[in-house]
Amino acid sequence: MNRREFLQTAAALAGAAGLARWSEALGTAKPAAKSRVVEVTNPAWRDAEGRPREEVIREMIDEAVRRLLGTDEARQAWQQLFRPGDKVGLKFNNVTGNYGGYDPFIARAVTTSLVKAGLKPENIYVVEIRRARVTNPWTDFSPGAEAYEVGGPVPTRLTNFVLRLDAIINLPNLKDHQRVGVTGALKNISHSRSVITTPPHRYHEPVIREVICRINSLPQLRKRLRLHLMNGLFGVYERGPGVHPAYLFYHHSFFASRDPVAMDWVELEIVEGMRKAKGLPSLWTLSRHPGFLQRAGELGLGVGSLDRVEWVRVRAS
Repeated sequence: MNRREFLQTAAALAGAAGLARWSEALGTAKPAAKSRVVEVTNPAWRDAEGRPREEVIREMIDEAVRRLLGTDEARQAWQQLFRPGDKVGLKFNNVTGNYGGYDPFIARAVTTSLVKAGLKPENIYVVEIRRARVTNPWTDFSPGAEAYEVGGPVPTRLTNFVLRLDAIINLPNLKDHQRVGVTGALKNISHSRSVITTPPHRYHEPVIREVICRINSLPQLRKRLRLHLMNGLFGVYERGPGVHPAYLFYHHSFFASRDPVAMDWVELEIVEGMRKAKGLPSLWTLSRHPGFLQRAGELGLGVGSLDRVEWVRVRAS
């Protein structure tokens, strides 16, 4: 399906699936030569009873990836990122508790798009989905041979989830964090027993910010992280990373980027906006400030500030 056909199909689905056409908000895109983050918003991803519409979610993800790569068709964008023979892992986040049971829908949506791009279903694996109504869960988390010093009290090793796969799609959630302000693309990788063999609590205060950056700097890991897709269907603006219903908000978006730091800057801006609206202090004024983002920029993991992000916002209308 090319871009024109996509828009025509979206319009035809307006009644059944809530998709009409994608319109880019004026004044949101920034000049080129910056790290791009694409946000696609469609409140119709749930039906009247609050149940996820898997096809709508897939259309949102496809449109985000297409615009990220700048192709006419979503399939072309996926093919630029992944080869037919690749073994690909989908890295979710089970700390959020799969609130609402959305992760399996997202996993199936991403898998469908990868298969349409020519990948084999049996080569697509998932981790950290609690209600695992999906096939191919990855189960080998044994350590590789090489140990890495990452700024914590003990070295760590990468797991075979990293070392035996060709590529990883990072699927964080939009949420606040009680230790480092926000926990998005970077921390979804650094503090996970799916990725490293050391229990994450060994890398909490006072080393947590440095460890987030040092683990994401490991070459064996970086070369496999091909795409970051943030679930912003809902978000948490306080007392994260768990979901407390009192601090939950629905944002109705999916995000795509190749730059995890850029994605986390965008996440921070959204969380800060919600906190301000609720009368809460800025995360920068708290001991749990998100200073690791600046450090990540210094280490070359991505852009060092929000003004270096090309934040493209697209909405179904």
